[in-house]
Amino acid sequence: MLSLSGDRDFEVNGNWGCCTVCPGSKWTQTKNLRAHAKLACYIASSKRAAVLASRTHSAPLHFLQATVEGYVSDDEWEDLIEEPYHLPDENTHQVDHDSLNSLSTLVGMFHAEALRVGVSLTGDDLPPNKAFIAFQEALAGTTIVDAALWPHNEEMPSVETDENVEEQDYSQEEADDATPLSAQEISENYFGAGRGLPEEEYFPYPNQAMMKTDILFSSPRLRFSRTQQEAVLAWGKELGARNVPSLYSLAKFQADSKRALGDPMVKVQTASGNVLYMNDPVKLLAKMYAHLPTRKLLHSLSELTPNKLKEVWQADKWLFEVSDDVLTPMIRQGDKDFYVNELTYCVDGRWFIPERYFEHEGKMFALGRAVTSNPAGLIVSDKCSTVACATFVNNWPEIDTANHGGIQFAPQSVCYAACMPNPDRELADGLEWECPPLIVFIDDVSGNSTKQWNVHYSSYMSHGGLPRREIEKERNIQFLATSPHASPMEILQAICDAIKKSGGKTPMKIWDSLRERYILICPWLLFLPGDNPMQSEACSHIGLNANQFCRCCHAGGTQEYKQSDEGFVTLLKPGHPRVVEETREAILSQLVLSTHASAEKPVKDAMTASGVKDSFAISIIHKLIATGKELRRATLARKALSPDAVNSLLTDELKKYQGKPIMNPLLDMPGFDVHKDTPVEPLHTHLLGIVKYFWAQTVWIMEKDKKLTIFQARLNSLSQSGLNIPQIMADYMCRYCGGLIGKHFKTISQVMVFAITNLVSEDLKNTWLAIGRLTVLIWQTDIQDRGQYLVELLQAIKDVQDFAATLSPGILITKIKFHVLRHLIDHVPRFGPAVLLSTERYESFNQIFRLCSIHSNRQAPSRDIATAFANLDRCRHIVTGGYWFDEQCGRWVQASHHVREYLKNHTLDSRLLGIPMAEKTRAGVTYQSRYGFLEFADLPSRHGVWDQAKSIISHIGDTAECGNAVLVRIEGGKNSPLAFAFIQNILTPTSASHHESQPCVVIALARLEDELHPQLHMPVLSQSTQVRLIDGHDIVCVVNIQHNCLHGGCTVSGTQRLMQEREATSCTRPTVVHVETGQYIINMAALHNHDYIRHALPSSLRLFPAFFSDWGALHWAAAASLRDQKLQKKLAKEASSRKQAEDARRASTVVGGEIASLVRLRDSEDLEPDMDLEIEPSYSMGIVGSLPDLHVEQGHNTIADEEADTGNLVCEQSALVLPEGSDMTEEQPVMPVKRKRKRAAADPSAAAGRAKELRNILR
Repeated sequence: MLSLSGDRDFEVNGNWGCCTVCPGSKWTQTKNLRAHAKLACYIASSKRAAVLASRTHSAPLHFLQATVEGYVSDDEWEDLIEEPYHLPDENTHQVDHDSLNSLSTLVGMFHAEALRVGVSLTGDDLPPNKAFIAFQEALAGTTIVDAALWPHNEEMPSVETDENVEEQDYSQEEADDATPLSAQEISENYFGAGRGLPEEEYFPYPNQAMMKTDILFSSPRLRFSRTQQEAVLAWGKELGARNVPSLYSLAKFQADSKRALGDPMVKVQTASGNVLYMNDPVKLLAKMYAHLPTRKLLHSLSELTPNKLKEVWQADKWLFEVSDDVLTPMIRQGDKDFYVNELTYCVDGRWFIPERYFEHEGKMFALGRAVTSNPAGLIVSDKCSTVACATFVNNWPEIDTANHGGIQFAPQSVCYAACMPNPDRELADGLEWECPPLIVFIDDVSGNSTKQWNVHYSSYMSHGGLPRREIEKERNIQFLATSPHASPMEILQAICDAIKKSGGKTPMKIWDSLRERYILICPWLLFLPGDNPMQSEACSHIGLNANQFCRCCHAGGTQEYKQSDEGFVTLLKPGHPRVVEETREAILSQLVLSTHASAEKPVKDAMTASGVKDSFAISIIHKLIATGKELRRATLARKALSPDAVNSLLTDELKKYQGKPIMNPLLDMPGFDVHKDTPVEPLHTHLLGIVKYFWAQTVWIMEKDKKLTIFQARLNSLSQSGLNIPQIMADYMCRYCGGLIGKHFKTISQVMVFAITNLVSEDLKNTWLAIGRLTVLIWQTDIQDRGQYLVELLQAIKDVQDFAATLSPGILITKIKFHVLRHLIDHVPRFGPAVLLSTERYESFNQIFRLCSIHSNRQAPSRDIATAFANLDRCRHIVTGGYWFDEQCGRWVQASHHVREYLKNHTLDSRLLGIPMAEKTRAGVTYQSRYGFLEFADLPSRHGVWDQAKSIISHIGDTAECGNAVLVRIEGGKNSPLAFAFIQNILTPTSASHHESQPCVVIALARLEDELHPQLHMPVLSQSTQVRLIDGHDIVCVVNIQHNCLHGGCTVSGTQRLMQEREATSCTRPTVVHVETGQYIINMAALHNHDYIRHALPSSLRLFPAFFSDWGALHWAAAASLRDQKLQKKLAKEASSRKQAEDARRASTVVGGEIASLVRLRDSEDLEPDMDLEIEPSYSMGIVGSLPDLHVEQGHNTIADEEADTGNLVCEQSALVLPEGSDMTEEQPVMPVKRKRKRAAADPSAAAGRAKELRNILR
């Protein structure tokens, strides 16, 4: 029997052991060493160690012992050999050591010994591919022992997995006859029991090759198909790369490591039978908390920042409006836990009951109720107050213990005593709580790369406690679910169920890498961003084209009401807000109504009147209505059922849905209000709405006036410095003006007004001024004065609405985004800056989803895509320092230091994973000229050798070049420490000039004019002769300015050669030739650096003009215009109808004459007595009416009662009626009239009873 603890070839530490003689050995469980002792590689290595032991007469060499710090490689082992050693054999003999003074002789002796013990030097016993590798490595000088028997950084798999298996005796003969494991079998246990401790160099990867390959194939935006992966690995092997993993071993490692980290994917089957796979949002949250770099950024408490607003935790919902039940219920002060709704004793002798916790200026505070003592007991105040948490001394368990459970509350405060202790305290059992908010996005996206639409409804998630800058990053967006079969509401149902599952009495226990201990989390839904149609569906709203078109309020009505003076005004402001309880009641009413006979029209009318249409309930409603129609229709087998019978049967059918999802799951989410928490989305509402509408109108006007070419030339000639936008492709925008996307409209809103001045009307030009101002306010990320900001935002929205009412009032009725935008005034204080509500980050993330869809087999898209995203997150979690629980060692571990630091030194791999590392910025140097002595007039001289630089990086990271307008820090500035200037020269010291480490910049200060530009209403900047020399770090940012062409009279008289294929062509395009006047206009519509520009301006130059004063007259005129347009359309339609009728009458004159001739012929003697005159009933009224002695009595059409057995329309036919005494009277057939069947009514009292019963069940 092998005794591991006493054998010299093994080092044992408890249940872990390591072979000390085999190169590359790793720590593993002792049970695995028994299998390792049977391998031929161990036998050869053991004999090699015996040689060294006989030479040194000592225990096994310490430098061959594997440790958690690493091991000695073969090369290092050979370097440690000072003298050759003899190889003992069965016939012990002496070896002349002087003849073995070369390493090659020693290696040859080792090879001979290897042959003696049965080791193949040619790789005959290996698979063909392994033999080829062995042959290649032999040619490269690698020892056959290492190449064939013990691949570097690979570990032997465990033979026995049952810890209770009895130890067996292994004889030497059995060990000699043991079959060596193949390299493939060795690689299959990379992540299993054979791995080492986390301190290993590439842990958890077996080697660098596996890590590099995993990073390459786990890139979000560089996806590989299986064939491409095989080609890449084969390419590496053919070029002689070592340790290149097989695709199987890579997939095995990825699957095992994903299982070790926690596979978030779960299977979901919806109520309709659809199957989808979802990455559990709570498990994704757990991985965030186990990732230390991300965990440090998470916020668990709201923050009070009076009059400032930058992050979502500073907004009203998290701070004030959300229910206390969903917020973090406790804080820990020292070793004491203070829960909400529990009595607390403060340091100043006061009693206090906290109800919610928040932060202010870096300290924690509690909002709650003060408690006073009274002979009748403790009295809880009716008013809320705030107490610093640092004053807390004793929590409820201490207070209750000290008073032996005898705390008495006054009768009016007994309700507070019933909440003590907080149930969460017992549930936590000493653990801390956190309640993170979630942002869930869902939208439809095509799974194809082609134009063919392959709809998938996909959902993503972000942690609401991350800062805005981090939320925007791709790596912090988590994929939840997708399905080409399930509806959006079914996906939301699965997500809501997962979130609810971790709430209440079943919180999720996770590892907190910051606290380094377990905590409990209970997530809640913060808000649901999305485009307007998807948000309407999430709100159980009927849609954007309905009369009640708004999901947030009850604005709207019939077309006549919208065009009235009273109704038109309601389109421009929020109406009565919608309430969740009302929506639920409306859905219940529709469900109950659908159980009645003939319910189709009443249900439709109810939806139209309320604006409520639930996508979950509508399928049930349609089924019930269809069933009711069948029951009311008679068949050959049965008679039509009565309304009471139909009502009873449909009621029983609806009862079957008890316990199943029958309506929107968001209506029941704690802390979530669908009508308030589906905020206005800037991308689809503003850029793809307002800006897009006016862009189309403006282009149409300029094209009609033959001015589009001038506009295109102006757009091409605008300055783009300081805008931080992609290149303005004016030719593309004008050519494909109807196919632009969001980034184009964001650019257009910033520069449009400079290109259309004097090309369009004054109202349209001012409209673009208002749009530019509104865009800047929407994309403002840091609100310093909340009150002032909301005033400016409201005025900007009103200006855009009023210009729309002036230019095209009909668009306010047909395009509801003008109304929806008004709700932004409510959503900004509730959630934070409007840019937080944008879906641009998720729309960009759709590209990764599409790549994952393309590189799947399309047979199980939901499962394959969820697996792909879980794998991407797994790799990123490992290499960036995330923790996971190692079941083998029973503790939370992370990757080795070498793996965690790897991305910092390999920018390519970091970009592949979507984790760009911050690079140090510096001035870009071009050696155009060199100055030995720097001296300018009126400037202090600086000695040294200087190089002229092309650009310099500003304080905020902008690239500033010579000629750019910039903001610089200057002491004693007129308006602020910031001043406007133009860069004249950028100089940087050469490497030989050590005395000056910072580059210096020569600037010419600019002068601000006292008045705004008369037409563009923006500040004007003029050049000056005041020159200064400043340090490079004093440049704050680049400012976008445009030439004052109105002052200089610039015209489109120049040409510019076009570049094609990176070559100058003979083709040209017109450009603007600027007349140098030294005046420029500061672009106040620019989004980039807008806050810095405002701070540098005096208050008089920040004003925006008021375009309208009498809003009432403006709106009444717009409504009158709409009515007049409607009247004109009505009159035109009636005139067209009259013309068509007159044309028909004239065309029927000939036919009418023929009928009159036939009548006269009837009266003549030539006509036989039994001849009948047949008049076809298909003749039109005009034809019949042309007869002078006939008149037509027009019948009327009626819609048959839906309760009728036939269900067909019943029409009363028109009949020809002749004057009294006419001969045709007797021969005119009498057409039978089918009268409408009397409607059968159900018993009202029975129907009311069933409705009440259904409401109680469905609630």
